[in-house]
Amino acid sequence: MSILIRTAFAALTLASLFCGCGARKETAAIEVIDKKYPIDPDASIRINDPHGSISIRGTDSSEVQLHATKVASSADQLKNISVSVTAQQNGVSIKTNFVRSKAKPFLGGGDRVDYELSIPRSLKITRLDVDDGKVSIESVQTSELRANVVDGELELRNCSGDIHVAVQNGDLALLYNAREPRPSSTDARVLHGTLTLSLPRSAAFHLRAETTKGTITSAFAQTVEVKGGALRKIDISSGQAPRSEIQLEVMTGNIIIADASADARTASHSASGPNSSGNSH
Repeated sequence: MSILIRTAFAALTLASLFCGCGARKETAAIEVIDKKYPIDPDASIRINDPHGSISIRGTDSSEVQLHATKVASSADQLKNISVSVTAQQNGVSIKTNFVRSKAKPFLGGGDRVDYELSIPRSLKITRLDVDDGKVSIESVQTSELRANVVDGELELRNCSGDIHVAVQNGDLALLYNAREPRPSSTDARVLHGTLTLSLPRSAAFHLRAETTKGTITSAFAQTVEVKGGALRKIDISSGQAPRSEIQLEVMTGNIIIADASADARTASHSASGPNSSGNSH
């Protein structure tokens, strides 16, 4: 395990506190932590981060690489933020702890911890919790992936396995590129927000989607009105078995089901441009 910890004080003005004798400026305090942990490829990881972002990328490796950035409104407040890591060969647990300052509201002033992690792509993500922030997970092919965001955003890109993800207030996106995605089981839920699923048309899947207060638009099935109202529930299958089982549920908000193949063709055409052949008129 190699450890590199460095602390820097950013010359960024966060706030001006006005009083009778003028204004006092405070600068952000930043601490960066880099660690590496050897781990079994079929081990597990748990992460709890009340305030901040988490970015996870699956790779062909045998270690967890952790890059954490602690940000606080002052050097004193930075001391009240800790990153606790428990690491063994069969699992890693990461927890962010905030100590409330008497002079400031809890998690006030933009205090947060942002994580960037590189993990073995088969590592199980048994629990990931964020109260306020953005989570992105890419190229993880595991037997278990569970993530929950209270306020913020959650994005999964090219992930497969037994997936259970939820967002209470914010947007959730499940994105797969034009390559054939591996069969998996996905349960995705949003309380208030938009849920987007993007799949290549060649994918084999059974999709059930429902929104209580919202609409569903789908590139794989004709969007129709039911008894004068918008489509709010669909059940469609595409491709041959084995199929991925996908369950989408939104309480208040819309569900968008997009064709990733069409998006890729559009992007390729836009990149080439009308004069890419070099002909001029």
